[in-house]
Amino acid sequence: MTTDPSRATRFMLSTRLAIGFALACALAFAADNARAEPLISDPIEQPSAANSIQFELGAGAGVGAAYEGSKDFRFSPVPIIRLRGLDFGRISFGGGATTGFSIAPSFRYVGKRSAADHPELAGIQNLDPSYEAGLKLGYEWEYARAFVQARYGFGGHKGFVGEVGADAIVRPDSTLSISVGPRLSFANDKYAHYHFSVPVTATNLAPYVARGGIKSAGVAVKIRKDFNDQWAAEAEGSYDRLVGNFATSPIVQAGSRNQYAASLSLIRKFDLKF
Repeated sequence: MTTDPSRATRFMLSTRLAIGFALACALAFAADNARAEPLISDPIEQPSAANSIQFELGAGAGVGAAYEGSKDFRFSPVPIIRLRGLDFGRISFGGGATTGFSIAPSFRYVGKRSAADHPELAGIQNLDPSYEAGLKLGYEWEYARAFVQARYGFGGHKGFVGEVGADAIVRPDSTLSISVGPRLSFANDKYAHYHFSVPVTATNLAPYVARGGIKSAGVAVKIRKDFNDQWAAEAEGSYDRLVGNFATSPIVQAGSRNQYAASLSLIRKFDLKF
């Protein structure tokens, strides 16, 4: 049997072309992979975790009783200093914008009381303004919060006063929250004596020695609107009813056990990393 030389030549040529085409494709694929994925890649730098502190500063105006136990009203400033979270080394607390543990300074300004402005207090010593400072501890869940705060007075009274409370929280959207819940306040003997005792020199009220204890029970409501990451506003209202030894003071009997208050504040939020 003889072999056709032309057929053998064509077969060899076809085989060589196929092998060459396969090698060319393999080289092209290898070159493309080499460009897309280098054998030695540069290490990716991971950002280091920074220490941070989140807090809020604000100011507003409020209206409430002219003095504790009064039936008259007056305006007063409302300062806000609130620590929301802290990450410093191994120390960390705060659960973000709406949940977690919080610790914050607690301040209150109590205005002066003068018999010249309130004739029912004739013969009772005038009271200097008091500046109260202390701490507020709280924990907030998605739909509830609880807190306790205590303050010490300077300038006027030298006593302790505080409050415990809890709230149910409704969040219609991510920027709006509405909270409402009960309040219970307390004060020691020095605070009670300064604000609620009546000396024998009083001309319109019977002498009275006030003692510390549970001061009032009530309810509070707050509406908060967060405009963006930097600004928010809060509107608050409360009702408290003086109870026990505080309610039986002649000062309260001449005024009112029912104490109302409302305020509106603008808040600046800070998130500092260091």
